Amino acid sequence: MKIPTPGLFPTGDYRKDGLALFTKLIRTKNIEGMQGEPPRLHSKSDKKLKLTKCLTTLDLTSLGVGSCVGTGMYLVAGMVAKNVAGPGVVISFIIAAIASIFSGACYAEFGVRVPHTTGSAYMYSYVTVGEFVAFVIGWNMVLEYLIGTSACACALSACFDALTDGAISSLVTESVGTFFGRPPDFLAFVITLLMMLLMAAGVKKSLVFNNILNAINLSAWVFVMTAGMFYVNTANWSEHKGFLPYGWSGSTFCLALIIPVR
Repeated sequence: MKIPTPGLFPTGDYRKDGLALFTKLIRTKNIEGMQGEPPRLHSKSDKKLKLTKCLTTLDLTSLGVGSCVGTGMYLVAGMVAKNVAGPGVVISFIIAAIASIFSGACYAEFGVRVPHTTGSAYMYSYVTVGEFVAFVIGWNMVLEYLIGTSACACALSACFDALTDGAISSLVTESVGTFFGRPPDFLAFVITLLMMLLMAAGVKKSLVFNNILNAINLSAWVFVMTAGMFYVNTANWSEHKGFLPYGWSGSTFCLALIIPVR
């Protein structure tokens, strides 16, 4: 049997195919093609329909505030202060705020350099890093929104159940039963469905709802901070193991919990 020599294998073709694949994975979106006219929608009759600009600076600011001040602020802040960092959680929040400012500055620069786009991390990575990284980031964003939506809906459902002293969960348990030791969270499903219908109703209607929630949110935060000023007890900073009862490691670990919170 004749053994083929290495020269008989088409190594050059493999290299070309590998190089072509790698080139496609790292190819970036052309910025110059996005510097002209804003994106347009094409109908079946090939008629160009320009996207309507209906959001003002105040509306965009409200959307930004709404995405930052969410249910996680109410749930995680108290948890990390009690179990992770103690009074030193203040330092963790300051560091997290500085990191968030730098992140916002990066997004602002991307928005200026790459105008007339959706303004998402997917598009920015597509322009700067390449298509494969943008593909991974895009699906990670889908997963992030799925997990975030379900977590927020469950948190709201738990709050409503706590306000009724557990009457909702008890009713579901008696009527339906439990799955894996817990009753099904139908209220969280209803909340998610209502939010989906609200988003489908259009930008203007969802924006009005967002502005109302922001007003309630900020009013609650101002009330909590103002009322809390009258109950400050500086003795807690020195007693009960001091200002950092869990050490610097607790404050550092706290950053991983509060930075993603919104």
